[in-house]
Amino acid sequence: MDYVLRPVEEKDIQGILAILITEVLHHTNNFDWDAPTYEKVLTRWQTGSATYPWFACIATNPNGEEIVAGYAMAGPFRDKQSYVWTAETTVYVHPDHHRKGIASTLYQHLLEALRKRQIFTAIACITMGNEGSIVLHENLGFRKTGEIPKAGYKFNRWLDIGFWTLDLQEDGVAPGLV
Repeated sequence: MDYVLRPVEEKDIQGILAILITEVLHHTNNFDWDAPTYEKVLTRWQTGSATYPWFACIATNPNGEEIVAGYAMAGPFRDKQSYVWTAETTVYVHPDHHRKGIASTLYQHLLEALRKRQIFTAIACITMGNEGSIVLHENLGFRKTGEIPKAGYKFNRWLDIGFWTLDLQEDGVAPGLV
């Protein structure tokens, strides 16, 4: 199967939605309880991608059909002016495409795009116990900087989260004014 990495296009939203629905309904990597709608994902992409990068990994199957094998995106960490140089990052890969290097490739492109946009810190929020995500982030240079016990409740249990951060710019460099 061939893979192509590119910025998300509107035609990718349905594939992103399918991946996200699986994450929301069957896993603890996403703390939503209800499956998102197409309109919600479309709106989030339309508003978010104006400021933050979104990338899709497109797989072409033997029949020539394109499917979204995975996606990575960044968004604001918090809604305060002083956080404008910090981004929260996310990556999801369709279960049929796990263990093919898609997540790390998507992430590398995402981090480079954030560097070019003068983002200084990338933050990943990981559900504790998700060893695959922890290894992925640490292999990319993220380091654990905090943990919050019982941060969320899903599937009839409390879940702890950890924060992993990565400096994207050189130390001592002051950000430009936005």
